[in-house]
Amino acid sequence: MLLKALAIGLLLALGEIINGNIRVRVLHRLYGQRRAKTLSLLSGIAIIFAITWLALPWVTPTNYLDCFKLGLVWLMIMLSLDIFVGRYLFKYKWHAYSGAS
Repeated sequence: MLLKALAIGLLLALGEIINGNIRVRVLHRLYGQRRAKTLSLLSGIAIIFAITWLALPWVTPTNYLDCFKLGLVWLMIMLSLDIFVGRYLFKYKWHAYSGAS
């Protein structure tokens, strides 16, 4: 189940990367930054829901603990992706993550 969870987690990350690119490249220009972020949030939720809905029968979690573990794996993948992209691609400093000014 762990390998399947990792594969779906990477698919979720890819979906969110594509969603972010569409927001920056298309929606900002059409609707402005504030409305683009709102639309991107809604489409991101839809992407995550669709991937999860389609993938859960393949993973076949047998109980609530398996579902919890699956969610933790996906959470760790998404957090790792956010930190990696922010730190190494966009060169953000650590204080940008803490919210300190």
